[in-house]
Amino acid sequence: KIDVTSIAARNDPFVSYGIITAHLFLGLALIVAGRLKGGRASVESALQLAYATEMPGHLAYALSMASDLAVIRRDPVETRRLVTPALAHEQENDLAVWKPMNQVRLGWVDVLETGDPHVIEPLRKVVDTFRASGHFLVSRMYGVFPDACVNAGRFADATNALDAAFDTRGEERLFDAELFRLR
Repeated sequence: KIDVTSIAARNDPFVSYGIITAHLFLGLALIVAGRLKGGRASVESALQLAYATEMPGHLAYALSMASDLAVIRRDPVETRRLVTPALAHEQENDLAVWKPMNQVRLGWVDVLETGDPHVIEPLRKVVDTFRASGHFLVSRMYGVFPDACVNAGRFADATNALDAAFDTRGEERLFDAELFRLR
C-alpha cells in the first residue's frame, strides 16, 4: 500500500509516474499469477495516486492500463467502469494517445454484453484504424478483437484477425502467449 498523499504532495512527475507504473505492473503480475484480490488492490493504488497527482497524462495512462487489466481478467463490468471515464478524460484533456485502445476495449465490452454480431463491424474499424497507427500494442488489440469475435460467434473473423496479428506484430513478442491462446 502506498501513501498517496505524501507522493502526490511532492509533485514530482517522474516519481509518481514510476510508482503508478510499478503498481500497475505488480497488479498485472499478481493477476496473471491468479492472485486477483492483490492484483486489483495494486491497480486501485495506482489509480488513487494518478487521481491525486492531478497530472492528466498520468491519469489517462493509469485508467487505460487498469482497463486492459480488467479485460485480461475478463471482467466487462470493471472494464466499462474504467474505460468510460478514461475516454471522457482523454477528450477533456486532448489526450488522444490511449483513445483507440480504450475504444477497442469498450467495443469488446459491448460484444460480450450483447452477443450481437453486428457490433463487430464498428469494432473492426477501430482496430483497423489502430493498426494503421503503427503503435507497438497492435497485437494486444488484435487479441481483444478476436476474443470479441468468438463471443459473437464470428469464428472466421477471429481467425482472420489472429492471422493479421501475427503478420503485423514485427519483432514485438510481448503478447504472443495471448495470441497463441486465442488461436
